[in-house]
Amino acid sequence: MSQARYSIIPSAAIEDDRLTPLDLRVLAVIGTFLGKDLVCWPSQSTIAEKAKCTRQSVNLSVKKLSELGYLEVIQTASKGMKKALKYRVILDVRISDNDVGKADNDVGSGDDNDVGSGPDNIEDTQRKIPTYFEEVWAKWSSQGRKRSKGKANCLQAFKKIAENVGANELRRACLDFAKATEDKFHPGFDRWLDGRKFEAWLPEQQKDPELDLSVDETDWAQPFRDYCDLGLWDRDELGPAPHEPGCRAPAKFLKGAATLLTPKHRHHEGIVINFNEAKSRQGDAA
Repeated sequence: MSQARYSIIPSAAIEDDRLTPLDLRVLAVIGTFLGKDLVCWPSQSTIAEKAKCTRQSVNLSVKKLSELGYLEVIQTASKGMKKALKYRVILDVRISDNDVGKADNDVGSGDDNDVGSGPDNIEDTQRKIPTYFEEVWAKWSSQGRKRSKGKANCLQAFKKIAENVGANELRRACLDFAKATEDKFHPGFDRWLDGRKFEAWLPEQQKDPELDLSVDETDWAQPFRDYCDLGLWDRDELGPAPHEPGCRAPAKFLKGAATLLTPKHRHHEGIVINFNEAKSRQGDAA
């Protein structure tokens, strides 16, 4: 890990309200690794560790920073190995007056159910968070609300995450999940948030072949064999275990685990919940 006591980033990023606090933090972390040529190559896992977020969140922020001109992403490959990334920070970034005091674009604009067209400043965002939460809470199934640890706890979790990913973006992700998932498979709302399952439903999360470096499907096979045969899951790079909140495994592997482990198994319910979410998320017909 970098031992730098400072970070090199363009000052424009501080005033650019198109960036969320997490985007700025990811940029600042990358800035701690820069050499004289303003290029560095920390892994996304390392960036995620220092930015206190998930690797998927880093992937989203890097894509956004690249699109807005703060980063140049340089791909490298060697002897058939998986491609790696280098980052060049662009210091001479110019932003217009329209980008100062302007919150993230409302991805859901045009939806009749949208509450407002996007906050203009941080204070306005804070005022809208309770409204967004109430809308989501009303759409969450009664089963999911019963599995939650109280409405107040859910609101606090919602507020904390909204400050990083954007209030309206989180609202849209929650509503999309609630609409696409059968009521009986709604987990506790706070459990769903704390497990960062909302990331799969963020409007910005599109598959990008240049930036999405997620593991190949074949990488899941052996870990699932060990999980079903030995009850072991020690693959941190693959994220949470098949029964845990936030599991990112493909639906077909989760279905296989649910089939091999009987309903009496203590982890069976968690695996089934994750399978149904993965199926909805990935469109997997397994």
